[in-house]
Amino acid sequence: MNWNHIIADISGFENSKLLQSWYWLVGEALDLILVSAIGDAFLRDKKGEIYWLDVGVGKLKKVASDIDEFNECVNNIKLSDEWFMFNLVNQINEKGLKLEPGKVFSYIKAPVVGGEYHVNNFDLTDIDVHFHFWGQVHEKIKDLPEGTKVNIVSMKNLSS
Repeated sequence: MNWNHIIADISGFENSKLLQSWYWLVGEALDLILVSAIGDAFLRDKKGEIYWLDVGVGKLKKVASDIDEFNECVNNIKLSDEWFMFNLVNQINEKGLKLEPGKVFSYIKAPVVGGEYHVNNFDLTDIDVHFHFWGQVHEKIKDLPEGTKVNIVSMKNLSS
């Protein structure tokens, strides 16, 4: 697998601006270390511990005690496929969408509101729009009982 197709180019973006809509969950002390092609973030705290921000479900999970353990986990096929979804990204590429600098494959409808991890549920979106939109959505729905019906306006027109 070519990692250039799995990791988004976040150069030119400030951590604080990308994660601002997620501060309610991640706080302000975590540093962004990488973003997957499907728009999940990997963050590092002051102790060096690594966290996975799963944007599809709006959850933060500690995945490694330090960068060395994280690199070992990335070499674990099962874990890295869960985090980076190689097959899905390949299918998205085969559909004709290619990762560009400053962009991710973002959900049309996030799994937390019934969307699927399916090639037709992703579109190429600006990284900052992706994090801002889904961070706000997750913050607004985080306390709703499971099964609550929500109406989310598409972010399709928000990307440039």
